Amino acid sequence: MAGGPSDGSTYSKKTAFVYIFNLIVGVGALALPYGFSKAGLVLGLLFLAAIGFLAFITTTWLIEGLSIANFILVNKKSEKIIGDEDDNRKQQQQKRPIPNENDSLINSEYSDNRILQANVEDRYLLESNCNNEFTEQFEIKKRVEVGEMSKMFLGNIGYKVFYGVLIIYLFGDLSIYAATVPTTLANVTGGWGKFTDYSVYYFYLFLFACFVGPFSLFNFQKTKYLQFATLITRNVAFLLMIILSIIFIAQGNGASIKQVPMFNISELASIFGVSIYSFMTHHSIPGFLTPISKKDRLFTLMGLDFILVFIAYGTLCVVSLFAFGSVTNPTCATSSTSIHTFIPCQIQSLYIYNFTSYNNKFISDFLSLFPVFTLSTNYILISITLRNNLLQLITWKQDKISPFVRNVIFSLTSSLIPVGVAFCTRNVSLLVNITGSYAGLGIMFVMPALISFYSNKMLTEYYHISNPKKSPFSNKFFYLLILLISVICLVLATWKIIITYK
Repeated sequence: MAGGPSDGSTYSKKTAFVYIFNLIVGVGALALPYGFSKAGLVLGLLFLAAIGFLAFITTTWLIEGLSIANFILVNKKSEKIIGDEDDNRKQQQQKRPIPNENDSLINSEYSDNRILQANVEDRYLLESNCNNEFTEQFEIKKRVEVGEMSKMFLGNIGYKVFYGVLIIYLFGDLSIYAATVPTTLANVTGGWGKFTDYSVYYFYLFLFACFVGPFSLFNFQKTKYLQFATLITRNVAFLLMIILSIIFIAQGNGASIKQVPMFNISELASIFGVSIYSFMTHHSIPGFLTPISKKDRLFTLMGLDFILVFIAYGTLCVVSLFAFGSVTNPTCATSSTSIHTFIPCQIQSLYIYNFTSYNNKFISDFLSLFPVFTLSTNYILISITLRNNLLQLITWKQDKISPFVRNVIFSLTSSLIPVGVAFCTRNVSLLVNITGSYAGLGIMFVMPALISFYSNKMLTEYYHISNPKKSPFSNKFFYLLILLISVICLVLATWKIIITYK
């Protein structure tokens, strides 16, 4: 997955702090105010804080797994050198029993018997090293993706499950983008001639498909300047929405505290999926942590980032409720029909739609078109990422089909299937909830817990050592807590979707 430079360059922790913040804060946050309007201010903040804290816990588990993966790769190389220098030792190692294919820890190329069944002498030499040299072996120097860690610690089955979940998540991500861009364009332009506001959506969806389809056939990476432009545009849009909401409240048009929904436990499931989606960054952790020049206090770095992200999300949601929490008008008029009249409306599925009729046409169009600028670029990049994952996971008849044909087939599959989903439904809130509640739950909660548990188990059973960079949350209590919460949230989210859309 993307995240961080791939050219070998490094950056400081301050730069990483900014980069991680911008990576976490995405368009998914625009759906948070709608979830808050259903669940209530107090319940929304409490639940958002809880999800953010749990996301931080599972992030530390992936950092821990990444350090153990680096340790294994370092010692794999050392074992190979030792084996070349000492034939007798190599022969003794080869005579040891080979782990069964159904081994619960590993079933992959990383289960090299020379590594996992290290003899007593090697273990003694390893443990007799000075503390600095020992800790250095756990330093995160090599970028090991989450999928690779799944293969190292969970075996082939875990590897395939992870990539299957990741692919589902990416399809959901692209479906959200495919529905958001034409919806935004339809809100800005409205209908014309025989095209109504509703039907023009499908016209823009067709144009969108024609645009992204050909680009998904190529291989390219986001340039530094394009990335900075996207980040600036997104942050300006977020800041504008907060400022405009505060201005609306200051003019005496907002809701009183009695009118703001506070605690509606029956709507808890409404905010779960979007909260998961808004804190999702776990699949990119190896990419943006490995290039950091000095990797001490990574847990603190991630903790501060999550706190800042929570403050940003909380601010946006609080001002949205006090600005439009009491409005009963279901939809805002488009800017094309009411350029000089700001018509407030209920909090929309994406918060930017609350400003489609803002008095200033430039600001209105900028906020309305914000998803078009950012999502169209990201759609192509994520589509290429999805295609590459599909090529890696699906190897059926790989030798009989030319690489060019496979590339075309999977490129069109990754770019056009989400368009088909957007053709069937334009309900962005539903897509966000499904993506976050199912695939996002697996990537953010379940897989990190399994990677942390089995990586530490491998380290203890085969090396008889502990990880000096071990997460403070790596114990049975938090493992069971995360898995229990995952099951409960999965049931609640499914129940909410069923009763809402039956």
